[in-house]
Amino acid sequence: MSNNVTTASSASPMSALMASPTITVHLVLPASREQADVEPEDTGPSTPTNSTKRTADEAFAAESPKVDPRTIITTSRLHTSVLTDHSDYFKSLISFNGLEVSQNCVYLETPIPNTFYSHLSEVAFNCFVDHIYTGDYNLSKYKVEVTDGTTVAVNKLLNIRLKKRALVRMRRILLNLSPWVRTGEKSTFVELTKTAGVIFSGTASLRNDVCPDLSDEQWATKDTCLLDSKERTSWLGNEPIRKLLAACLAEGWMLSREETSNIQEGMVLVRRRLIELYPELGTLVLGYLIAAVKLRDLPLSEFALEKADLALD
Repeated sequence: MSNNVTTASSASPMSALMASPTITVHLVLPASREQADVEPEDTGPSTPTNSTKRTADEAFAAESPKVDPRTIITTSRLHTSVLTDHSDYFKSLISFNGLEVSQNCVYLETPIPNTFYSHLSEVAFNCFVDHIYTGDYNLSKYKVEVTDGTTVAVNKLLNIRLKKRALVRMRRILLNLSPWVRTGEKSTFVELTKTAGVIFSGTASLRNDVCPDLSDEQWATKDTCLLDSKERTSWLGNEPIRKLLAACLAEGWMLSREETSNIQEGMVLVRRRLIELYPELGTLVLGYLIAAVKLRDLPLSEFALEKADLALD
């Protein structure tokens, strides 16, 4: 499918844009703990003189939130109407009429906290901007090969259509990646380790970690299809992007008898490394291993998608 499908209804009419005010959006890394603990120094009141009078712009800048310039990833001047039309996050923020509105400036913390992945945060935000203005985004122009950053970011921005589009594209990329997971290409596992880092640092677990006691009645129940099992659903949780990655790995790690007798030590090591870095990933992978179903054959509802959503790719 094309990567350039444009939905006209998602783009705002030019006349509406011309009449809409704009707001500055700074995409920033989360403040460090040290920054959050610093108390502003109280210098006491002072009497302004002619030499210390400031222009309106200088006064505005001085009253803006004190954010370390090094934490700013990218800055955009965006139309308020477009933001509120396409993001429940911005709609709620601006309707609250708080400090962001009075200062006409938003500091948006990236949900991808690691500075190593700050370029992914910028790409993800640029894709969000492309989507709300044109109805689509094209990752190829940003020269990245995974959409995990985009998918993680739109969880925070609360744009349902964009989230579904990112999930559909993430699923397609993982489907193409599955054969390489099985053959054990080192570069593939390096990329998967980075991807897991982005996903598990930028999304919530959404799992029930408390495993209930097994009753005699449950033990005797045999008429439940595994994919429809309520216990399996509780086991895997409700975060679709985590489940997508786990399902892809599970498919690649379901080895035949012949493959188990001819496996590289490196392929065992990378499995151990991924699970030790992200223990929940091991739990999710096991949930898909017992299902013994390939990613392509799993129902789309497993990842909060419907068949009609595939047209978003």
